[in-house]
Amino acid sequence: MCRVTNLLLIDGSPRARSNTGSIVTYLAGRLKDLRATVDVFHVTSRGPSDEEVCRLPAIIRNCDAVVLATPVYFDGLPAVTHSLLERVAAVSVALSVERSGTDCVGAAVVGTGGVGPVFYGVVHSGFVEAAQRRSALWTLELFARAVGWSWQGGVSFGGTSPIDGRPLEEVGRLATVVREGLELAAREMITGGPLSAATLAACGRSPFAFLPRSVVIRLINARTRSIVRRNRIDVTALPYAD
Repeated sequence: MCRVTNLLLIDGSPRARSNTGSIVTYLAGRLKDLRATVDVFHVTSRGPSDEEVCRLPAIIRNCDAVVLATPVYFDGLPAVTHSLLERVAAVSVALSVERSGTDCVGAAVVGTGGVGPVFYGVVHSGFVEAAQRRSALWTLELFARAVGWSWQGGVSFGGTSPIDGRPLEEVGRLATVVREGLELAAREMITGGPLSAATLAACGRSPFAFLPRSVVIRLINARTRSIVRRNRIDVTALPYAD
């Protein structure tokens, strides 16, 4: 195990202003505090273009570690993020069968020293229950196996809706678990080793533990009503009633 000095952070949210973006920015800051060089790749709402997929090899070639941060949509990864992983995995399989691929295929799965980088995940959702994010972590682990990267674990944060796309420093107490968890994860990522059970447990804590249950319910309901109003959703609609 050797110290990681160059990391690629993939922002797996297709939204321009997102909670994932806030998490990636904070984690990048903590890694830079530890004297690491950090590059960030953003997944866009239109999905990965050929140009974007071809740009990844040059970045990964200089990386010791890749960290994919993603929200959970309907118990899985966003479609565009899933598409990015599928395309990287596809060129990896093609490369193992035939070495005559295009230039953009050539180093898509190769990191510093000619071997695959270590791979970490950061998964989050508005739901507090860890089970809701488990399938996303399994997806990342299976991807790592497919491309020959060393899976070193993933942290999972629940109740991230209050972040609302703001810098984590501005969110206050409701982002304490996320901030503390990312600081612990950054220290372990920099070693290139697996995330410890203690770090996983720290990240899995409820951000609402300091609040009475009745207050949490009111806050969640208030946010839901706000989203309904903002997006003009008809909550009385019964599209499948017939």
